[in-house]
Amino acid sequence: MDKHYKRLWHCVIVRGQYSSFYSYQPGYSFCFRHGPRVFLLFKTPNT
Repeated sequence: MDKHYKRLWHCVIVRGQYSSFYSYQPGYSFCFRHGPRVFLLFKTPNT
């Protein structure tokens, strides 16, 4: 992913419910459920 979409992407995969706080670049945060798992993908701002 780094070469194609640039650096600083993160992926979190959990089963069930979760809560989180994180900083992300606007327009680059995705959350979806597939079966029992929840997927959170986000890009942190370039600093």
